[in-house]
Amino acid sequence: AGLAPGDGTSARGVLAVTAAPYWAQETWAVKPPASLLGLRPDTTAGDVQVALLQAHAFAVRGNVADLERVLGRPASAVVVCGGAADDGKLPALLTQVLGRAVHVARGSSGTAAAGAALVCRAVGAHAHVPSLPVTVLPAGDASVHDAPYARWCAAHAALREALPDVSHEQDA
Repeated sequence: AGLAPGDGTSARGVLAVTAAPYWAQETWAVKPPASLLGLRPDTTAGDVQVALLQAHAFAVRGNVADLERVLGRPASAVVVCGGAADDGKLPALLTQVLGRAVHVARGSSGTAAAGAALVCRAVGAHAHVPSLPVTVLPAGDASVHDAPYARWCAAHAALREALPDVSHEQDA
């Protein structure tokens, strides 16, 4: 499913900027306010809902790219857990926005199991890594989302650029 009008996957021009597309100290030091752009008189609650969902998926895309840049290799898996996994909409959108399979750990134990697995790997206890109750969603076509993702990144950059320079005020 792409960004088709009327099927619940199109924000009809509404763009939500709620998170940063990358992790960096300067990103978190001065963040633009959460914003909804492109609102019109005929904008619906559904349009806003889709825009917010897309914003989360775009933030994950940027953060995964940042993580892979730091690792120097592709991440072995993208795992979604917690409330976002239970709904199913975000994991399905992530397969498209990322263009890769997404592992979904549903249920109340999914978040705990994912956290335990990360800790076990970090301390070298690979033999004791708990199994995740996952469903693997197949990869989608990320190229469908390249232009909307670029627009979202540009909106984030423009909002950051419009912020007043507070670095001098902090030094005073």
